[in-house]
Amino acid sequence: MELRKIYIFTSESFPKGKAASNRILCYANGIKGNDIPVEVICFWRNGNHPKDNNNLKRGNYQGIDFQYLGNRTYKSKNPIIKRLDVVADYIKLSWFSLNRVSENSLSIIYSHRSVPVILLWMSHLLKRSRMIKEVNEHPETFLRKKNNIQKYLFLKLHFFLFHGYLVMTDQLMNFLSKDLGIKKPLLKVPMTVDIERFTKANGNVVDSKEIVYAGQLDDRKDGINILLQAFKTIVSRHPEYSLSLYGKAFSQKQMDRYYDLVRELGVEDKVKFHGLVDRETITKRLQSASILVLPRPNSVQAQYGFPTKLGEYLATANPVIATSVGDIPKYLTDEVNVFMISPGDIVELSNKLEFVIENYPYAKKIAQAGKSFAEEKFDLNNQARRIISFAKEKF
Repeated sequence: MELRKIYIFTSESFPKGKAASNRILCYANGIKGNDIPVEVICFWRNGNHPKDNNNLKRGNYQGIDFQYLGNRTYKSKNPIIKRLDVVADYIKLSWFSLNRVSENSLSIIYSHRSVPVILLWMSHLLKRSRMIKEVNEHPETFLRKKNNIQKYLFLKLHFFLFHGYLVMTDQLMNFLSKDLGIKKPLLKVPMTVDIERFTKANGNVVDSKEIVYAGQLDDRKDGINILLQAFKTIVSRHPEYSLSLYGKAFSQKQMDRYYDLVRELGVEDKVKFHGLVDRETITKRLQSASILVLPRPNSVQAQYGFPTKLGEYLATANPVIATSVGDIPKYLTDEVNVFMISPGDIVELSNKLEFVIENYPYAKKIAQAGKSFAEEKFDLNNQARRIISFAKEKF
């Protein structure tokens, strides 16, 4: 395949938004860094208010062109207009792909929504163009919120409309090839990390005395309750340390439970919930942390996924504590390039935190090895080269 341009079609927010927007940006920057033009096309309105996340219909972010196909980036409050907007956006998506994709372009689809994927498949079929799907989690993690028709469309139709797949873990590779019976080309892409984003001037890391978690505040996904309880056990011996959490819970009810737990543990003066912050702020907070923690429990999401934030943690060259779940132990080794613990073990997490605190110069050496490993295995430019070669060779 002669590859002249790559489109990334997504139902996620871009450039600001959840972790998905960071992964899309890494894909785009890596592709651009390999001299292939790239454009991000957003076909879904994620905001509920004009000031939510992104208020630019189109633009250029860090050298990446992007556009929303709708006439705004947020949803109407009127339920009738909201439904009409969806239909209009689907028509615009079909029109755009019919006019822009070609035999020499490749489309990477970053969405769980089946109807737009069907429309994209039809237009790509007519234009004899190729599209591949990015698969980063087991469908069970999001299909539980769907109705039976949506589940059927996704598992019996959606997954089979692509020419190839970018798959995050071995478990997902097996799921696609064995459980679903997909025979099309698969490329394992564990994660992509913008290493340069975390190139820092060393200085205040040791003095920060801050333990940091960044991501979704959720017990089932990332074990926030385990982290809070483990922090309680060390704070009396190391009162100079604080715990900062960046991100938000699924609901205010869940957030209130964390506030209650912090009060019950008696650490409300040492734990700070910062909520969602912009990309530049979280980069600085990760850089200035003393210890970065990812206490994922053993779950379907953990077994099949590979947390992008783990790569971002490693890129800071700060000590990282992570749980041995999914593909993580296939890449990282305890006290070689990370500090590894068993999932769900509060005592082990507490002990590991104390070990890192009391052996910090040694922990920094391990952290530097973790950064070197991330540069070699997860750097966005290296991963983009693999994706481009995959497309050229397979299609």
